[in-house]
Amino acid sequence: MPIEEPVRENEREVISRKLFRSEELLDRYTVAMNDTNNGKRPRYGDLMARLHLLKQHGIRVFGELGGLYSQFLNEEDVLPDTIESFEEKRAEIKSFIEIYKKCNYGRNPWRELKKDISIVDSEIMQIEASFEPMVNHARTLESSAKRCVHSEESAWLAEHSWLTKHYPAFLPDKLRQDQQNFQKLAIETRKLSNWLLEKSIRELLDHTRHSQSIAEHYQNFLDSTKNIHDICHIHRQISQNRLLRLFSDSLRPINDWPEIFEAAVFQTWLKEFENHNKIAFIGTQEIKNQQKALKDLFDKKRRADIRAVRSHFISRIYYRNELEGLGLLRQKRSKYASKTSLRQLYSQGFESIHGIYPVLLTNPETASSILELRPDIYDILIIDEASQMFMADAMPILYRARTVVISGDEMQMPPSDLFMLNMGDDDADPDEGYDKERPADQNRLIAAEGEYCLLDAAEHAIQRGGSNEKRLLVHYRSECKELIDFSNHAFYDGKLIAPSGNKRLPRFLRTPIELHPVRGIFSSGINEIEARAVVEKVKEIWQVERSLSMGVIAFNIRQRDKIEDLLAEESQQNTLFGQMLDQERNRTTEEGEDIGFFVRSVEHVQGDERDIIILSTTYSGETRNFGPISKKEKGRRRLNVAITRAKCGMIVISSLNIDHISNEGERNTRERYYFWKYMCYARAIDKGEDDTASQILRDLSQQKQTPYVGKGPESPFEEQVAEFLTKEGFHVDYQVGESGFRIDLGLKQQQEDPLYICGVECDGRQYHSGWKARMNDIWRQKILESKGWKIVRIWSSDWFGNPEHARQTLISQIKEQ
Repeated sequence: MPIEEPVRENEREVISRKLFRSEELLDRYTVAMNDTNNGKRPRYGDLMARLHLLKQHGIRVFGELGGLYSQFLNEEDVLPDTIESFEEKRAEIKSFIEIYKKCNYGRNPWRELKKDISIVDSEIMQIEASFEPMVNHARTLESSAKRCVHSEESAWLAEHSWLTKHYPAFLPDKLRQDQQNFQKLAIETRKLSNWLLEKSIRELLDHTRHSQSIAEHYQNFLDSTKNIHDICHIHRQISQNRLLRLFSDSLRPINDWPEIFEAAVFQTWLKEFENHNKIAFIGTQEIKNQQKALKDLFDKKRRADIRAVRSHFISRIYYRNELEGLGLLRQKRSKYASKTSLRQLYSQGFESIHGIYPVLLTNPETASSILELRPDIYDILIIDEASQMFMADAMPILYRARTVVISGDEMQMPPSDLFMLNMGDDDADPDEGYDKERPADQNRLIAAEGEYCLLDAAEHAIQRGGSNEKRLLVHYRSECKELIDFSNHAFYDGKLIAPSGNKRLPRFLRTPIELHPVRGIFSSGINEIEARAVVEKVKEIWQVERSLSMGVIAFNIRQRDKIEDLLAEESQQNTLFGQMLDQERNRTTEEGEDIGFFVRSVEHVQGDERDIIILSTTYSGETRNFGPISKKEKGRRRLNVAITRAKCGMIVISSLNIDHISNEGERNTRERYYFWKYMCYARAIDKGEDDTASQILRDLSQQKQTPYVGKGPESPFEEQVAEFLTKEGFHVDYQVGESGFRIDLGLKQQQEDPLYICGVECDGRQYHSGWKARMNDIWRQKILESKGWKIVRIWSSDWFGNPEHARQTLISQIKEQ
């Protein structure tokens, strides 16, 4: 064993301070870059992206806004302060433009109206009051017999002396009365002369020289009177609305007003952001340095902590001597000598043994056997798989600890000591005692209803949803979503968060879940044909791939034993296979974790995981009884455990007629319904029928699911980055994954490629989840990397501050992947 470097005085404290400063800097930076003022304003990157887009459209931004921008700064009561008020004011401008265009104005009204546009309310009321007599005169003229083709702006000709002095000479006597009526109408329309356009006058004169009836000119005017209220509204808006007055000096077309307004507002917000968030401009290189420093310091701190903890046990020699003095370290040197039992060691030398080993890893029965029954022996007790522990087993160890942490999954196996002795008749009702069961311990105390297991009791004690309850919803095991999606939708209401995988399937798998039908026959608890198919599949996999761990799950103990017998038989006939089997059974990780090959029944696999799981459904034909999977209320738990053990792939070997297992009518009455749905799901995944698989998941869960790949960008910044990458020849998917593990942009060479080159994250948007830098930059990053992802981060401050360098750096990082 190598000699470890001792921990220097205050070393851990120094590292901790550096770690804290680095993490604080990263947190402040990312909080600043994602600051939305409680959702009232866009983030910095989105402001910058929108302003750059406006600039590309020819709208003046930043220092080029000039006088208009200055006016906005001085008009504090006009300048919006939130996105909501900004949208309202922009809608107001757009409404004005719509009405303006409706009134046939094609240019900036400030250049077409009289210089003095301040019209008081009394004048506007006078214009509106003239509306009714105009209509009456127009209707009188409308009754004239003759009609002619005319300009839509003919009404405005009434204001010109040419009409009253010269035009009557061209009229027959019978039309002069119409002309007099026309002149009366002209008096009513005099105040509208300000809106007459030069182009309209020329057009009118051209048409009216050939007119035979003046009345037709006013037929069109009758239609145009619909705009009188709009014209008055425009007068009011320009004279009273301070927002619209800000555009009085703008030479831009009226269609540009909303974008000019947006540029001015966003530039103002950007200035305020810069004044309040200086940390956002420390430079992206410094941020990258701090991210690297954070990881290095975290690793250094862990190593220092380990050395510090071990240094506390230098005194273990003292404790060993004490145990020696008490005569508790006797070893059995001969068949006549006795050695110290574990119970004697802990009962007589607890303080000394505790000084050497302050942490005890054991099961409830052993703890009750070796530890003295007195309170507060240990400061903290951690119980895992609490759903499988009887309350009677838990009480003695709970009594011995000050604080307890209870961990378990209510949708996994309940306490069970049941051995399947006789699987019974295939057609038996699963709720009518289909198995002969024998408790392992006839004297075991069964807790009262509602407190059957420790997990149930704990939930009742602290009240579900209370401050002492924490839901761990991140699922780590499955490298493909297909391996966990069924359980997520069927048993967890779609609430599990599964980081998206980006790894290639093993060579021997076509899909994450494969279904291999066989023509087996179930008899006396055994399906021999299916068992042989399992052994053949094990041989096939080991011939192709030995690096992956593997396990086999059977639906009952007899099938498990049959598979074991066939494996032993194959080992005797094939020496090489026997050697591989022995090696695989004894596999461990570098840390000593057991990852050996196993064959187990569905009752005994909770807590296990392997890269590849082969599931033998055991039963055959149109059977509707499936042993423990069919048992009321607990069957779905056993199924959930069985189908979630695989990390890379699931191979289902079955002799069943899937369509006869159950039906929709049994959803709330039979546990076999969920097994039927899973088999249908496995079949759909095996055949590549994604739509069918998705429909099955939707039918199972009432919760609306987050899509695996989003339909569009969540911000203008993402959109601009994606546009750049698309021009560089990449296919870009938005929002790959879900929740805190969602990746902004997923890059592929071609859309049909199965894997992504890498993921691109813009401004660390995942920080919206509230995670701190240590969670994001270390924990989350490691999880994604373990799923096969390469992550590239870009920051808006770099993207817009030094665009050429940022784009070149991004492309080079992508090419490195």
